This record gives sequence, structure tokens and C-alpha cells, in this order.
Amino acid sequence: MVEEIQIIGVPMDLGQGRRGVDMGPSAVR
Repeated sequence: MVEEIQIIGVPMDLGQGRRGVDMGPSAVR
């Protein structure tokens, strides 16, 4: 539960243009 929030909440807010774009914002947007 905490792992999913940290992996999807960190890259989307801090690493939006790093590894979140490949596993976060890309799938949400």
C-alpha cells in the first residue's frame, strides 16, 4: 500500500520529467 503511493506519488510530483513520465504521468495523462 505504501509502495504504490511512493512510486506513483513521488515520480508524478518530483520526477515528472525523469522516470515518472515513463511510469506515472504518461499513464495518468
